[in-house]
Amino acid sequence: DYDTAIRLKPDYSNAYINRGIARAGKGDVEGALADYDTAIRLKPDYAMAYSNRGAARTGKGDVEGAIADYDTAIRLKPDYAMAYSNRAEVFFTLAKFNEAMNGFKKADNLQPGFKFAIAGLAITHHAMGNVNEGQRLWRSLVEQDERYKDVDWVKDELNWAELLVAEARKLIAGLGDMN
Repeated sequence: DYDTAIRLKPDYSNAYINRGIARAGKGDVEGALADYDTAIRLKPDYAMAYSNRGAARTGKGDVEGAIADYDTAIRLKPDYAMAYSNRAEVFFTLAKFNEAMNGFKKADNLQPGFKFAIAGLAITHHAMGNVNEGQRLWRSLVEQDERYKDVDWVKDELNWAELLVAEARKLIAGLGDMN
């Protein structure tokens, strides 16, 4: 359908974004990157295109490119909570925990109750040795959705890199029996 939309309207940036998301979901990172590049060429002020390209670059291991894309998305749309959260995830994988913490806090301030940000805050607190605060935040997630007890579900739901999942695994294991 996106191919058809693009054929009918080649300057339709949303179609490129959506096709990029579909391609990324199928593991076609190169195709997704090409679509995000086209969307950016067509609409250079499209914050979502930069944020999505940042995610694809993260998946390829291009953390510098990902951070640059998230920075641009945030510059274009300063209230873009997801871009702050995604950039914070990259900082976490680089063990830049203060930067990660600041990003997750900003995302949570912009969108109170944003589960991606709360989960990020929890694992970052945990990684920094603030175990009680990390556990408190994680328990608040579990109270809202019991699936947060399941690390595999968390990995899939949050689409986290293994370093973040490993910290979540430690945090969840430390919670003990939550029944």
